[in-house]
Amino acid sequence: MGPHSWVATSSSSSYSLDENTIRDGEYGMPSYCYCGGRVIRETSRTEQDPGKLYFSCEFRARVSGEIESLQTHHRAGMEELISELKDGELTFIIMDMRIAEKRISDLKEEHEQSKAEITRLELVIGDFNKKYKAVESTFAIAAVLLLLAWFLVWFK
Repeated sequence: MGPHSWVATSSSSSYSLDENTIRDGEYGMPSYCYCGGRVIRETSRTEQDPGKLYFSCEFRARVSGEIESLQTHHRAGMEELISELKDGELTFIIMDMRIAEKRISDLKEEHEQSKAEITRLELVIGDFNKKYKAVESTFAIAAVLLLLAWFLVWFK
């Protein structure tokens, strides 16, 4: 995309003008151009496209001041977008989205399996605690009986 393309970054100062320009443009009309100028809206007054809205950079509009240059600028921006899409970027984006959706689905399934495993382990631990308490009780009873037998033998 050229330096005055209509696809631009958001107005947030935390964004880099270079890194997030296209990404921020996906969420609606951006506020700023690549060059840092504000994106402005113009209306065509030509016979070819009367009343058609065009988006341009404020610096581009100052330089030319003519609607014809805005039309050329708009068409150039569209041609750049089309050429980028022809280069396969859209295909890669769609593939990445499908991979991400599959990964999300897999993660949800893994999450459900983990929850089921946690429930199963909680039951096993509960059973173990019951058995441990029974063994502990049996051991305590055996110790008391052994002690009682020892006292009986000793004091007889």
